[in-house]
Amino acid sequence: MAAAPLAGTVGVVGDGSSVGEADIVCNATWVGMSGTDAAGLLPFDAGLLQPGQIVVDIVYHPMETPLLAAARAAGAVPVSGIGMLVHQAAL
Repeated sequence: MAAAPLAGTVGVVGDGSSVGEADIVCNATWVGMSGTDAAGLLPFDAGLLQPGQIVVDIVYHPMETPLLAAARAAGAVPVSGIGMLVHQAAL
């Protein structure tokens, strides 16, 4: 299913400045992944996260990424990338 039917506006954030305005935030980069130069880092300023946002991090190693920890601390709903990994493996 495409994202467009789910909402009126779908956008791409490059620099993170619009994160606070989003209902759903998805990190599809390697930032925060263990074993990389970006381990322990965030893809944008965690201060932009808002309570009630859904924050998805496709990174699944570690299970609790820095982004997911920041989302939880901000009152957002953290969603890990493990489900995507499992469903891709099943195919």
